[in-house]
Amino acid sequence: GGERIARCAPWLPGVALRDARRSIAQVEAVAAEQSRLAAALVGLEHPAADRMLAWDVQHLAALRDRADAVEAASRPAVLEILDAFDAVAAPAIAALPRQVVHGDANLDNVLVAEADAARVAAILDFGDATRSARIIDLAVATSYLLPVAPTDPTAAEVLAAAVRGAASVVDFDPLERELLSLLTACRLAQRLILGSWLTEAAPENVEYVSRSLAITAGQLESLLPLVAGDLRSG
Repeated sequence: GGERIARCAPWLPGVALRDARRSIAQVEAVAAEQSRLAAALVGLEHPAADRMLAWDVQHLAALRDRADAVEAASRPAVLEILDAFDAVAAPAIAALPRQVVHGDANLDNVLVAEADAARVAAILDFGDATRSARIIDLAVATSYLLPVAPTDPTAAEVLAAAVRGAASVVDFDPLERELLSLLTACRLAQRLILGSWLTEAAPENVEYVSRSLAITAGQLESLLPLVAGDLRSG
């Protein structure tokens, strides 16, 4: 008897990133396409653009009191990332280029061509669109492209490819480039905190919410050596 909101969208051809083979060319393509989308959104204004969104990495510090939900093996790394965010990323974010961004280029929201997994066919779901630092949009996309299987590109290769792809479309602020690895780690910490907390808060959805926690923990582990300097700063 309650009201429900439904979103209707046309069918789009393509394969979700979740089901596509990983490659360096794919990382570059996703980073470039996400950057084209960000460029297209420059100047967009909306009454809800400045809402507080838990999934916006710029608000990561607000999740610290939920970090206890993360399983013990991953919690020290998450706390290290939170400290580095407070000490390094948070003070810099206000000075970075800002705009409305898509903010959710996850494995289900990016489609690649069936015949060419390195060609982006569509970007879906603007439910997390908000005004944030432009580089955070790229960090979100990069976090989902980090290695899962031994045959995937390494974390260092993914970061380098993401920078190349994005730089082919936009001019990076030097500070944006410098913060990409840390902000990517911040997104992974955010995914672990919110995913773990939601598993506790909504046990009926535990299978859906927790399906990627182990993968995310592994991706964060692969990235930690690349943000070691930022962690020491934190």
